[in-house]
Amino acid sequence: MYVAGNLTVDGTVITTSLEATGSATLHQLTIETDLQATGSAVLGEAMIEQLSVSSKHAGKLTIPANQTVVTVTYDKPFSLVPMVSITPVGRFIPYYLANETETGFELHITQPQSQVITFNWMVIGVSP
Repeated sequence: MYVAGNLTVDGTVITTSLEATGSATLHQLTIETDLQATGSAVLGEAMIEQLSVSSKHAGKLTIPANQTVVTVTYDKPFSLVPMVSITPVGRFIPYYLANETETGFELHITQPQSQVITFNWMVIGVSP
């Protein structure tokens, strides 16, 4: 379906393809298969049943035995310094973040360990 002007529908539209140029106002939108967006989206509220993010936003990191720091570099820089969340896997080890930038961060532990230490990490970009 291609719409070049205004479209008002009181009911349901079922289509295999929809292309819109300009703006659109939708009061309710249900997507039953994949959605691909190449631009930005601003959502007032969203409910997501299952969220998957790319490796730019989350991953696992390890600090080798007898080391105290590891550096994470994002695949693609963020436009602003993102929020970073770290969770130790297994047992708690005192840690802290340093050198947080648009391109990555450092994770430090306070004392070297005799075994590899694993952490989960997640970053979220925040708009000003």
